[in-house]
Amino acid sequence: MMVLKVEKSGLIFITFLNTGLRLGELTALTWDDVDLESGRIDVNKNAVVVMNHDETDTGGKRTKLVVQDSTKTAAGMRKIPIPVFLKELLTAHKHEQQKNKALLEGVYADHNLVFCNEWGNYYNPRN
Repeated sequence: MMVLKVEKSGLIFITFLNTGLRLGELTALTWDDVDLESGRIDVNKNAVVVMNHDETDTGGKRTKLVVQDSTKTAAGMRKIPIPVFLKELLTAHKHEQQKNKALLEGVYADHNLVFCNEWGNYYNPRN
């Protein structure tokens, strides 16, 4: 039996390697898209970084993150099976995330993201 220790940010890479999801799809993935019971991920949105033409709206930043409700093409919208070991890792991750959310109540930005920073905000798919 192999024991796998996963660092906080390492799970996104393990999911990437075992599902084939694109980075933008992973960073936009919410818990509503993950069915841990049946072991499937519903791919239906994508996070992209775009030029910010209204810099006042993001504090002077030249780019901003936008979540699109669908992927580039209809073929991009799909259901991906989750391997059993990854399902277990995601379940443990969800429990840890819920504990962190409770600890940071009032300051945690709850976007219901599977992969987010410790404050609940989106990862930038370019990073």
